[in-house]
Amino acid sequence: MGTHSFDDFVKRQQESGRAFDWVKEKDEWLRQLDVLYNSVSDYLHPYVEKGEIKIAYRDATLTEEDVGAYPVKELTITIGRSQVKLEPVGTRILGAKGRVDVAGPRGRLQLLLVDKKAKSTNDLIRFTVTIGDGPSQTAPSDASNEPVEFVWKFLTPPPQRQLLALNKGPFLQFLMEIVNG
Repeated sequence: MGTHSFDDFVKRQQESGRAFDWVKEKDEWLRQLDVLYNSVSDYLHPYVEKGEIKIAYRDATLTEEDVGAYPVKELTITIGRSQVKLEPVGTRILGAKGRVDVAGPRGRLQLLLVDKKAKSTNDLIRFTVTIGDGPSQTAPSDASNEPVEFVWKFLTPPPQRQLLALNKGPFLQFLMEIVNG
């Protein structure tokens, strides 16, 4: 392996790094985080109005490779003496556009920002395998040129690992589970 091939390697790495707009990706992630927090606030609004539940935000900082450090908000839900925190993990998540951990006294859940059509983790990643000089073997593809609509979904625990749409009913059910066990 000569210097020439390493020079080509370095050039390809530099070009691939310029091709992706991490500022735009981060801004979209932060916008989607606001969408999530607004949905949660809407679900809990009747309880907040009656003083039965409190919602608070706390400033935090995330640091991600290629994105750098940036400010985010964490959401804390207080029900009686129990607290549940929605903790942003980041936008650099394999198979998803973002992740927020929902942590309570009796459990932890993950919310993923994924393609609206995804039903399980099997739908999140596609790959191609090439063995030797033989032809590539690709997983069946239902990919289209349609733009992807990203939505928040709960990731259920193993072994199923299903993706369930975030809406009021499942959110309140999961909230009870991670508070009461």
